[in-house]
Amino acid sequence: MPGFQFLGGDYGRGRLESALAEPQQTFDGRFLYRTVFDKAAALFRSLIEDHPLLDGNKRLALTSVAVFLALNGYIFYIPRDKAVAFTLQVAAGEKDIHWKEISRWLRRSSISVESLRKSEAGAMKRLNVPPEAVRYLRELVRIITRERNVLVHKPREGRIGT
Repeated sequence: MPGFQFLGGDYGRGRLESALAEPQQTFDGRFLYRTVFDKAAALFRSLIEDHPLLDGNKRLALTSVAVFLALNGYIFYIPRDKAVAFTLQVAAGEKDIHWKEISRWLRRSSISVESLRKSEAGAMKRLNVPPEAVRYLRELVRIITRERNVLVHKPREGRIGT
């Protein structure tokens, strides 16, 4: 079986596209999910609940959220067992976890790249990062900073259309 296979072909592809569009939903001209963490929470929950893949929906949701937050200047850092437990709780739908609760969980488990650069020791302590992971996070900050400069378009002031 391939690593990722759509559930039911085009049906699964449509569910994936729907889940990916969820963070951009609007009502009356306003975004339903206003913060980066709200959008990440909507993405996370939609990928799990819409179940677009035959297998790997929870892994896709966690990975997508980590990448989404990184592209928006945040590092999502949480011990694997806690991430898995929360993801399984959302997937089980036992208490139908609201996206706002997921948003709070993501916010508590993330640190901005800027905060990390300004006060690395404080940020590492807040996230309870073990000393052996500090080098990994430093490298991640370097990569995110470099990639964001490539991916984020910053138009020049006073120039339209360039």
